[in-house]
Amino acid sequence: MSKMYSCPQEREIIERIARDLGTTREQVIQVVDFQRKTLKETMEKGEFEGVRFPYLGKFTVSEKRLKAINNKGFYELISGK
Repeated sequence: MSKMYSCPQEREIIERIARDLGTTREQVIQVVDFQRKTLKETMEKGEFEGVRFPYLGKFTVSEKRLKAINNKGFYELISGK
């Protein structure tokens, strides 16, 4: 389970979702982390045409960016290494 947030607003959003749903912040974080993991695994397979998350939208990548991801590796790409 992630304890770090990807942007300053994420903590506020997670807390609001937990409050609105009457659940814990940890449970909301588990859902968010699962979605991130699913997106990461799909992209790493190299078959990334898009991932749709209900209520969040469809995430796509350009062909040029997909080639960079496949050639360099996902973690190296997002970490800038």
